[in-house]
Amino acid sequence: MKNLLLAISMIFILSSCTQEKVAYVDVEEIYKEYNKAKEAEQEMTMQSQKMSMEIEELRASFQQKVQEYQSSSSTLSDKDKQQKEQELMREQQEIQQRQQMARQLMQEESKNKMDKIDEDIESSISKYAASNG
Repeated sequence: MKNLLLAISMIFILSSCTQEKVAYVDVEEIYKEYNKAKEAEQEMTMQSQKMSMEIEELRASFQQKVQEYQSSSSTLSDKDKQQKEQELMREQQEIQQRQQMARQLMQEESKNKMDKIDEDIESSISKYAASNG
């Protein structure tokens, strides 16, 4: 029992002699200051605004068609009304699908850019850790 206690004490003493340096990294602060992260954020904002404008144009065009339909629906036959309503519903679904696809595309691009930035940051941290022990 004494031998086991002595062996554990020796291991503890030896392991404490090999000191490891520990560094804490504030990733949030790195993202705030890292130029590539700032550039990526600006790119994503610009792309998002561009896509939003395109979708808003589609919606405005759709709304105009709906208003035209509503103003002329009293003169249309039942068959023409039904056909026009189906066209409008199809167009509305296409706009919604396009909006969802744009959202997914933006999420994928954002994830890819952030993954690349994370790799760059991790690489820099690894290099710094290797050079500074």
